[in-house]
Amino acid sequence: MSVLAALTAHYRRLERRHAVAPFGYSSEAIAFGLVLAADGEPVACDDLRLGKAPGRGQALTVPRSAKRSGIRPPPFFLWDNSRYVLGLGRSAEGGEPAAYAARADAFRAWHERLLAGTEDPGLRTLLRFLRRWTPERFAEPPFSPALLDRTLAFRLAGDSDAAGRPRFLHDRPAARALWETHAANGNRPDAVCLVARLHPAIKGVSGARETGASLVSFHQAAFTSHGKRQGDNAPVSEAAAFQYGAALNALLAPGSGCRLRIGDTTTVFWADAAVHGEAAARRVEALVAAVLLPTGPPDRHRDEGDRPAPVRSWAWLDAPSAGRAAALGVEPEVRVHVLGLAPNGPRLSVRFWQVLTAGALLERLTAHWDDLRLEPPAWRRPPAPEALLHALARQGRPETSRPSSPAN
Repeated sequence: MSVLAALTAHYRRLERRHAVAPFGYSSEAIAFGLVLAADGEPVACDDLRLGKAPGRGQALTVPRSAKRSGIRPPPFFLWDNSRYVLGLGRSAEGGEPAAYAARADAFRAWHERLLAGTEDPGLRTLLRFLRRWTPERFAEPPFSPALLDRTLAFRLAGDSDAAGRPRFLHDRPAARALWETHAANGNRPDAVCLVARLHPAIKGVSGARETGASLVSFHQAAFTSHGKRQGDNAPVSEAAAFQYGAALNALLAPGSGCRLRIGDTTTVFWADAAVHGEAAARRVEALVAAVLLPTGPPDRHRDEGDRPAPVRSWAWLDAPSAGRAAALGVEPEVRVHVLGLAPNGPRLSVRFWQVLTAGALLERLTAHWDDLRLEPPAWRRPPAPEALLHALARQGRPETSRPSSPAN
């Protein structure tokens, strides 16, 4: 199975767990919510930042973002940064806000096009706001300099969901139906199969751009073949491109538990839940994270609170091959995927790609530690990867060895 196909399959698993955004959406950090009255007048501005200034915005599922470049980058639907929503941003010199009239015009025109003919009160309110807005009004309440270059979404005053919580415009049923129709149809009606021209930005690879890098891209004339440009050279549907990007970004996200970095290679791993189920896949993922950590795999002994003890053991290395997986509490036939990525300018390089069963992975790890075994023993337990890296340091200086970090 190819890297993209495996990631697309993993997306479906994450989707069942509601751990990724559905097709056409993405999770974005939204800093402020602009509250509009029915006549389109702004009446409040909700601060959604975590920890407040200069904290990061709250993660919301919104109509998806896209790569933006060139002199006319496209706006987003029902949310964006202040340069598009208000036509204002911070100037390089400081002081007065800088004007971005072209971006504000593009934002207004985009919504005039998509919302043409809508009868939804919330969406009609947004159109009233956009038609009346002028940058001069930024000096009036509820606006403040804190909004500049921050992401904003919209909310209709008094509007709430079924649970009574304030609801954003992008969560209104009419907005979702309109956007999902647009996302399904795409903007290339002449294409027989909707092929992704630009693939999603992958974020979280150590050393790569913070805004993300491309796993699949074509940026030179030399890559044009038979008149095909960009993503047409490697046809992947827009849906599949979205799915593999969402899955990979979820694996690379802080706290995923499926990410490890040694040197300049960021490694992600995941298990297949299709055959043996979600619980078995999670146990294998926890094991893979543990055995790749410098301190080794967790001991199966538990404390009085029935929590995994912090003590770690390598006793499983001496267990018979047939019972090794059982000793660690995992199903040996669960398939594991391991992908190593490294930065390469605006793109990513695939350093390695392995698909094997949990049992085969344990066999390989056992062989690796056996190759390092010394008699009589030189250590109480196998050396940490960091210790092995130090042995390769220039002139024996540890600071010259490549950095490593555990999965998180």
